[in-house]
Amino acid sequence: MSGDASNELLRELVAGAAAPKAPAAEIVTVPMIAIRIGARWFAVAAERVREVVTLESITSVPGVVEGVVGVALVRGRLVPVIDVPRMLDVARAGDAAITRPRLVVLTHGDDEAGVVADETRGVLELPPPAQVGSGVIRGELRWNGNIVGLLDADAI
Repeated sequence: MSGDASNELLRELVAGAAAPKAPAAEIVTVPMIAIRIGARWFAVAAERVREVVTLESITSVPGVVEGVVGVALVRGRLVPVIDVPRMLDVARAGDAAITRPRLVVLTHGDDEAGVVADETRGVLELPPPAQVGSGVIRGELRWNGNIVGLLDADAI
């Protein structure tokens, strides 16, 4: 290659490197908390989670609506505990909690409800679900090789 040809090639490379790059497509994510209930993974919007605490005990309350297991005392507040598998009409199966179960306290305005989880995974940046439906499960997404159901905190 001659000196002129290599200089021309060098100029083209420098010009290409200096040219502004098209912006990369921005990946949209939503902060969510992943929870495992039995064998299934679910996610709930992090903004709807007030706190996650170790579950001490659940007190049964006679006459409550179906799907409510009872109430738990959390920092001096009585929080109703919801049975998500019963709401979804699925059997609770899979690995039990390795540690003590967690109570994920969800919030909707001033109202609270707790969901018992066998495992939680902090705040994760997850993509929004591809399909959005109605009811307790708003959609599904993939995370860490699992299909994760997106829980609607308002429906719980």
